[in-house]
Amino acid sequence: MKKLLTIPKMIILGIIIGILSKTFDLYTQNLGNIFSELSIFILLGLLISLESETNMKAMLNLLAFCVSMVMTYYLTAIITHSIYNYNFIMGWLVIAIISPLFAYITRLTLRRGLISIVIKFLILITTLSISIIVFKGPRIYDIVIIGLIGYLLFKERKNYENK
Repeated sequence: MKKLLTIPKMIILGIIIGILSKTFDLYTQNLGNIFSELSIFILLGLLISLESETNMKAMLNLLAFCVSMVMTYYLTAIITHSIYNYNFIMGWLVIAIISPLFAYITRLTLRRGLISIVIKFLILITTLSISIIVFKGPRIYDIVIIGLIGYLLFKERKNYENK
């Protein structure tokens, strides 16, 4: 998995997810709903961050993914003449720009101790809260995504060094 997590591959993945997300918004109600919410991107960000080899690689990989995904999503919106909102663009750009901080915080969950456990639960609570408060959830897919996030956060990892 770690060999897949390189900056060029994260840019390509971001481009693919950006195009798919906008396409889902336009043509499929259910997938459009899932890929319009933050929880799926928290899941993807966690996966990228936790599976990267080092803290720095996690931060750079997530930044490359997020920036390319947001840019491609809105470029696809422009090309397809679909509706988009500048406030959403700015919000997603801010998330993309600060994504390295999220990657670093996520990597702290790989350590042992109370701080790690607190961060894990805060990530789960935040994901659930956003689903409820912002997106009027939780729906079945929210529960599945939160379950996957919990699994990723709490699964036993061997050979982790604080890199």
